Amino acid sequence: MRYVEAMPRNDVVPLGGGDIAVGHYEPVLRRALEAQGVKVLAQYPVGPYRIDLGVIQNATRLAIEVDGEAFHDNSATDRLRDLRLRSAGWIVLRIPAADIRANLPQVVKRVRQALTPALSA
Repeated sequence: MRYVEAMPRNDVVPLGGGDIAVGHYEPVLRRALEAQGVKVLAQYPVGPYRIDLGVIQNATRLAIEVDGEAFHDNSATDRLRDLRLRSAGWIVLRIPAADIRANLPQVVKRVRQALTPALSA
């Protein structure tokens, strides 16, 4: 098994095979965004839900959901949840954990693009 070496010891994640440990990729993305000056709220409560990573900047509210390879097992439930968050004024951005593992800079760029109006205000 190979491991991500650059992570702190408590965040070591096996690479290859099986479902990606999604919970390990949320802090990786959070730290990368914070390094870019984006304030991130982990496990942010919204009504009955907890958003993996929430970003509130000016009038923009962005809900970032990090999805593992097993995502879509409850796709109807997830679509309803996303719909409810959007109706409450949130932008919902679903990011596969595999994308964070494979191309973190591109994922950070995607999040920043979703925040562009808020970051320029």
